[in-house]
Amino acid sequence: MKLHKHNYSLWRRISACLAIIYAALLILMFLNNIYAINTMRQRIYNQLYGMLDQEERQITSELNDVSTYLASYSLKAPNFSIVERNKQDSEYYSALYKLKTELRNSLTSMSIIQGLFVFPTTSEQMVSAAKDAKAEASAGLLRTWIRTENQNQTLKEYIPKQWFALELDNRYYLLRFLKIGKSYVGAWTDFTYILSRFNYFKEIQCIPLFASNSQEIYNIDSYKVDYNLDASHANDGMQFVTLDEPYFTVSLDTDSTWNGALYLLVPTRQISSELKNSYLFTMITSAFFILLAVATILLLRRYLLQPILALKDSLLSLRNGDFTTRIDDKYTCDEFIDVNNAFNQMVERIEDLKINIYEEQLLQQQTQMLALKNQIAPHFLINCLNAIYHMTATGDNENIRHMTVYLGEHLRYALADTATVTLGEELEKVENYIKLFLLRFPNSIELIMDVDDTLKQTTVLPMIILFQVENIIKYEVVNGELTQIHLEIMCILKDLNSYIHICIWDTGRGYRPDVLRQLCSQKMLSQSDGHNIGTKNIYQRLHLMFKNDFSMKFSNRPGAGAQVNIEIPVRLPEGKDVEV
Repeated sequence: MKLHKHNYSLWRRISACLAIIYAALLILMFLNNIYAINTMRQRIYNQLYGMLDQEERQITSELNDVSTYLASYSLKAPNFSIVERNKQDSEYYSALYKLKTELRNSLTSMSIIQGLFVFPTTSEQMVSAAKDAKAEASAGLLRTWIRTENQNQTLKEYIPKQWFALELDNRYYLLRFLKIGKSYVGAWTDFTYILSRFNYFKEIQCIPLFASNSQEIYNIDSYKVDYNLDASHANDGMQFVTLDEPYFTVSLDTDSTWNGALYLLVPTRQISSELKNSYLFTMITSAFFILLAVATILLLRRYLLQPILALKDSLLSLRNGDFTTRIDDKYTCDEFIDVNNAFNQMVERIEDLKINIYEEQLLQQQTQMLALKNQIAPHFLINCLNAIYHMTATGDNENIRHMTVYLGEHLRYALADTATVTLGEELEKVENYIKLFLLRFPNSIELIMDVDDTLKQTTVLPMIILFQVENIIKYEVVNGELTQIHLEIMCILKDLNSYIHICIWDTGRGYRPDVLRQLCSQKMLSQSDGHNIGTKNIYQRLHLMFKNDFSMKFSNRPGAGAQVNIEIPVRLPEGKDVEV
């Protein structure tokens, strides 16, 4: 189809309207504002730099004093030789007590330090003093780390680094080591103690950070942040960076730490709040531009808004399934003529492809359902038949009858050609499967269910819970050891919509770290040997049924084993009216 082009480009119209308004505005405001902003920025920088320089000197002085104390303390402490002998008698324990008392007394005068310690390598019995309960917890983590490093013979590598950063349990600390004889002495603190000294500067809200290099940036809560700051240029004066928002930086090297630097990030938006007086002139001149703005709005409404609204209405109709919608070529802008014709052609093609795509999705869903059903492993059937065989040898006819019934129920459900089932049916098959395995492994499995009964008539995918229970039994259950399987199902509200929340966890060993990483990144395991194809299958079936309106998350439950959390929308079978 040949399109008729008009010489009324939308770009020309928008360019003409905006040029009239913004050319005058920029000329009047640019020179005035640029000078005011630079002046205010320099004033703030000078104030913060003076404060930062003063605090950096104080911090460096205190850290150096601690280093000096550690050196002098280790040389004069009479109890070192007793502790290093590692002869655990009354004299040994008395020396340990005296060391701890001396460290505790010395710690009270160190405002920036969180704790002191002595670590004899002969006994690996670390003696520490901490300021508070939080520091005591840090001392426990530090003790484990030092023992590990000592056993690996790598502790001595940290001595030349002065004060250096160390990560323990996702928090970061500043440490100092000295070695005297067969013992290490040291001190530690976290970045909260250091960076909190900058909180008193209330006029300008700034973010204090400590950087050891471009990849090691720590905040006031002693956590690593994802900011990218080059600590090697900390003394280069004011710098501008764009992180989560634009900042300018005030920074200084810290002489007492290993490649360390202190940073203050100042949001550039704060400068605008300091320029209220300079904006008075802007407010006066803005009245002049109101008339121009009105004219611009009218032009944009006629030549931009109306065509866009027409396109929007057509898109809404298309989303609602109306494939007969078309856009008329009644607007004179060349760009909209092209867009409208492209839209009309696209709708025609979508209408032709709709049936083919729908049939392809149905075929894919049937294929995936078949793959899941084929996961009934031959060794599972063989084990059950072997169990029945051995029961016949002992004449245990009662259990043979029960196992045959439970096995038949399981196979009938697993091989059924059913797209959906009720939650109640799925739970019945889970209980049937548990009973089947209890006949083989008595007292080895305990199923604990906490289910909202009002949800049992809702619709779910078959095998969604049973498959998780099968996995737990397959990988975690050991004959003679009790494994608990917890099943918690409740109704939750998200964005005013009802969802079924399914939580399945066990008391086993949990996921291996490599498997858990792949599951959490939604890389559903599907090796060529056929292992773990069921997890991917269920995830894809949920995606086909609910699109993106579901979640499936994997984790290791603290103090227990593996945990799977599934959330799906509440759906009811036709003809059912269940209050959830």
